[in-house]
Amino acid sequence: SVGAVASNGVGPFSYSIIGSTPALPSILAGPQTDPVFNIDNNVSYTLIRLRALDACGNATLADASILPLANNGIVVSLNCFLHPSTLSVDPIYNSTYSWYRKASMASTDSTLISAGYNYFIPNVLPTDTGLYVCHIIVNNGCIRRTHYFNLTGDCSSILPIALMNLTGDFINRHVLLNWEIDHGDNLKEIIIERKNANNDFLEIGKSDPLKGFGIQTYKFEDTEPGEQNFYRIRLVDKDGSFKYSNIVFVKQKINSIISIYPNPVEHMVKIDFHNVNNHVYRITLLNTLNQTLKQIDFRSGVNNSIQIRRTKNMVAGFYIIRILDVNTNQEFSEKLIFKP
Repeated sequence: SVGAVASNGVGPFSYSIIGSTPALPSILAGPQTDPVFNIDNNVSYTLIRLRALDACGNATLADASILPLANNGIVVSLNCFLHPSTLSVDPIYNSTYSWYRKASMASTDSTLISAGYNYFIPNVLPTDTGLYVCHIIVNNGCIRRTHYFNLTGDCSSILPIALMNLTGDFINRHVLLNWEIDHGDNLKEIIIERKNANNDFLEIGKSDPLKGFGIQTYKFEDTEPGEQNFYRIRLVDKDGSFKYSNIVFVKQKINSIISIYPNPVEHMVKIDFHNVNNHVYRITLLNTLNQTLKQIDFRSGVNNSIQIRRTKNMVAGFYIIRILDVNTNQEFSEKLIFKP
């Protein structure tokens, strides 16, 4: 649920959602008099763009950041005597952090040591060992979390492998996967898997573990993806045991095959469709009142470009161009600025 509060201006007000990250599936909505929008489509959005409009046509925009609900705990860069070490948790928007250290979980006394999302120890000494506790308060108490980590300084012990943040996106018709691994020397190999048409995950590539301790960042490019793809990472330990990452779904996005320019617009806007044939696109130009000024159906093929000339009713200001792929029902929206 996301809502807006308008101040000043002349009522009554109307409210719209005009953008989001990710852009698909689209949650564009409004105008409506209710300032609250309820979204329930099983998709995680990190940002939603809201617009409020008063009775005189004055508009304002605001971006609402969505709180992450991940709970990854404390991550340590290196648990080893006489080496620098950083303990950290996920940075969360509009949050406060309190770090404490105590001798053990049963100890009643603790010492406040930091107020950031991480705590740096320049040289781990015996006096630095103990149980580290991080209290996180989100939005003045909307969410509260407490994480623990026992810093021993015993770097000879094998630290568990932790794989985090597997993500993927289409880049120029290829899929680029990104992930992070917190590991030591016990990781043998990293295997990238993709689900096939029979719903079986098959190996499509490997990556050698990077040397060193702490969090390492990895990338892999799938040059032969389908329109819809499921990926996961398999980590194989030296003793033959293995663990899987989360499964990430990567779908061809309509905005990766569309170019709209120039923006701002003076006399004409051009739309290019890249590497697509026999798709029907419904192109709609809307004003700030969500009124349709122009609508065109375009079939890609030999000519994959279309031009929209500016008319007298397209006065200077902000507009939304909405493009619907009729074949796949995917939708893309972008804000346009028309010059005076």
